[in-house]
Amino acid sequence: MKLTISISVNYIIMMTHCPNTNKQKTTGWMKQRISLTSRILLSFFFLLSPSLNAVADVSTEQDAALRQYFYKCASQLHSADVLQMADTLYNRASQLGNKHFQVIARSVVLDYYYFQGNKDKILQLVDEVKRMSREYNELESYYFVWGSRLITFYLKNGLPNHALLEAQNMLHEAQSDNYLLGIAECYKAMANIYLIQSNPEQAALNFQKLIEIAEKEEPVDINLPVYYYSLAENQMQSGRLDEAGKTLNRAETFLANLDTVTAYQRLCLAQGFLRLYIKKGDAARTKRTIDKIEQLFATSEELAIYSAYLRESQLHYYMSVKEYDKALAVIDSIRTNNPSSESNLLTLNKKGDIYWEMNDRAAAAEYYRNYIYANDSVRKLSMQKSADEIAGLFNLRQLEHEKQQLLIDIQDRRLTTTYWAIGTLIGILIIAALFIIHIYRLNRQLKESKQVVVRQNSELLQSSEELRKARDRAEDASQMKTQFIQNITHEVRTPLNAIVGFSQVLVEFYQESETEEFASLITVNSSYLLRLFNDVLELSNIDQIEHLPYDVVDNINSSCNSAIDGAKSFVKSEVELIFHPSEDEVRIYTNPSYVTLILDYLLHNAAKFTQSGSITLDYVISPSEGVIRYSVTDTGIGIPVDQQKIVFERFKKLDNFSQGSGLGLSIACAMATKLGGTLCIDAEYTAGCRFVLTLPFIPA
Repeated sequence: MKLTISISVNYIIMMTHCPNTNKQKTTGWMKQRISLTSRILLSFFFLLSPSLNAVADVSTEQDAALRQYFYKCASQLHSADVLQMADTLYNRASQLGNKHFQVIARSVVLDYYYFQGNKDKILQLVDEVKRMSREYNELESYYFVWGSRLITFYLKNGLPNHALLEAQNMLHEAQSDNYLLGIAECYKAMANIYLIQSNPEQAALNFQKLIEIAEKEEPVDINLPVYYYSLAENQMQSGRLDEAGKTLNRAETFLANLDTVTAYQRLCLAQGFLRLYIKKGDAARTKRTIDKIEQLFATSEELAIYSAYLRESQLHYYMSVKEYDKALAVIDSIRTNNPSSESNLLTLNKKGDIYWEMNDRAAAAEYYRNYIYANDSVRKLSMQKSADEIAGLFNLRQLEHEKQQLLIDIQDRRLTTTYWAIGTLIGILIIAALFIIHIYRLNRQLKESKQVVVRQNSELLQSSEELRKARDRAEDASQMKTQFIQNITHEVRTPLNAIVGFSQVLVEFYQESETEEFASLITVNSSYLLRLFNDVLELSNIDQIEHLPYDVVDNINSSCNSAIDGAKSFVKSEVELIFHPSEDEVRIYTNPSYVTLILDYLLHNAAKFTQSGSITLDYVISPSEGVIRYSVTDTGIGIPVDQQKIVFERFKKLDNFSQGSGLGLSIACAMATKLGGTLCIDAEYTAGCRFVLTLPFIPA
């Protein structure tokens, strides 16, 4: 069963884009580049973009619980508390192995910073969510954060060139993936860009492509009426009224075939027809349509947040029927409800138009003059911002060009080296040829020696063959041993997992103390046995690897926190488990999985021999030496100095009667070595035992 999650956030993002291009009226006065209707049209999409859209496979109660907690997170998007809630959602999803909700959890964090306007965090989290989505094959989230977050952020902040570059890159990648929803997201972004750039022809073309994809979606895209309205509006701006009428008729047919139609969908359709009838001069239909729009707002509470659209529709209507006093009242209402600089520009220009039509030339001239002064100031800022944006893009291109040039230079040097190598090889071949000729001449004098050499060579070949067979037998035996260990470990781990799981069920189901005690013993001892087989399997895997990678960028505290969280289950209640991070956040190159595993072995060893007191995990970064020193310190029984080396040998135990296989420390030591580090015991510490793990420090 598939369920589409669409959580609408009560947060309206209105696009503010300063007009800077004017056109002549018949009287010579100037109008702004982007009409009020186009601005309202853009706001449709910025209203849609703050929604978290995902597809959740609600197949289990656990998935349903994650979904409900996600709803709770979405309701707190504008509070800093949502960051901790998102971490909780991520951890729960990780424990359940639900990669989809792991991506959604990080997207919640992105949305928080998106609404805060934090550019650095937005860029960082977009890259992170894209990486996770690509890794987990969550393409819907991948293209959503790219288009509706990053590109929309650029558009809202007046960076259309950045937005267009990202949209082109996204379209290329979506086409490579052959992912229709991603392609649709690109077309929507490019249409918005062309709207801002006052290019209705290109905007209409992209809306048409968007609609072609949206009409084929299953389930039907609830935003399709907005796309129809957007296409029709741009067709009207281009003077193609007949095409706009056909588009709106398609939208009307679409709504008629829906089982449930929202007031918002009806509003989109009605606004489109209102604009069309005004353009055609159809007064009767215009009147009926504006009455219908006002009736929708009067009867539907959900449209309260779209009151700006009602005022925009009334303004167009009153100007079309020359009721200028009412139009002026609507403009004052717009100015009151949205006291921004952009709103001030719109009201100045519109009032100039109205007073001109009322033949009040003096008032019109005053408003036009104020509009020109205000618009010039805004346009200068916009031009400066555009220049800065172009300069930034130029610098980026320049860096890319320099990078390509550097690669070419490296290739040239490699070719030069290759030519020298070829020349050297030719010289060697010539010398070898002369040497062969010399040997050929000597060969006639060494016939007897040749027979000896042939005989010895035959013996060597025979010995070599025997050695090869012995080596093959040894390799086969080693492979059989490894395969046997892996197979038997897997075969035993499967029933052990079942025993552990069902014994935990018994503990929870039977509350009698004796039964609970027996079930707990089964659980504990099965867990010990399962850890033994895990250790054997890990040892077998480590033996097959020459070295471990150390190239993942992560926060240094992540591995420590993961190890501490894992250790809580086996540390005795009388022992305090402490973690002292020396830094709040340091991004380094590391191997989070294996570093966490090494720390887990050390913490498990400390917990086994510490009955009371504390176990402390901390680390020290030494940039001058280029190393990180992790330490696990306990207040347990300690290890005698003369036996501190043998504890890292396999199957070595100081107390043969203590629980454990004697493999944990040897596995941890092998992992540390293959990560390029060391593991040792601090002999100077005598209040218990302290293990010191030293690994390379490579800042990210």
